[in-house]
Amino acid sequence: MPVLLAQECGLDGLKCCATSPSCNYGQACCVNPNNTNENMCADKCDFGKLEQFCRSDSQCDQGLKCINGTCNLCGTEGETCCHGDNDQERCFGRIKEGNLVCVDDKCLKCGQAGNPCCAENKCFNQNQLLGGHVECRQGACVACGLDGQATCNNDKKCGENYLINDGSCLSCGQYNKPCCKNEQGLEFCDSKLKLKCQLGFCN
Repeated sequence: MPVLLAQECGLDGLKCCATSPSCNYGQACCVNPNNTNENMCADKCDFGKLEQFCRSDSQCDQGLKCINGTCNLCGTEGETCCHGDNDQERCFGRIKEGNLVCVDDKCLKCGQAGNPCCAENKCFNQNQLLGGHVECRQGACVACGLDGQATCNNDKKCGENYLINDGSCLSCGQYNKPCCKNEQGLEFCDSKLKLKCQLGFCN
């Protein structure tokens, strides 16, 4: 049974063929203005457009960035940063939880755990309903207050039913977990589970 080989030249977006016609279906052979050794087939040699070669000054249209000789999308979440002097130019589009900021040439949503803090060291508390928080620490938003996370810097270091253990929050009151302690220092377990505190653990 014959094996069909994928065509390596002459089609849209592929390099031009060395034989005539260099491109199929009447497409033009576009030569990279910044590197004459590179070419590709396209309906029109419209340099600076999406997925086309960059212009001779290595620039692209608004919202595009010249990467490895071709114009690619930039400026939205997860994409490379566009050219500009500030975050509003490098990353554009306001979003519900905050602006996009350029970090290591990538546009990231500020304010979320693991991402940069927004203006005025602001973070968004996605875990607030569970008793946890997201705080700005050294320019990054850090989740705190829940099981295995660092203690928070606010008055309530950990969420409800969590103990402080060596600077971290540890789940308590559940089956085979340490007993919780109230403000008076009395140990207790989750009453809904009908557990008893025995030797410091809930069973």
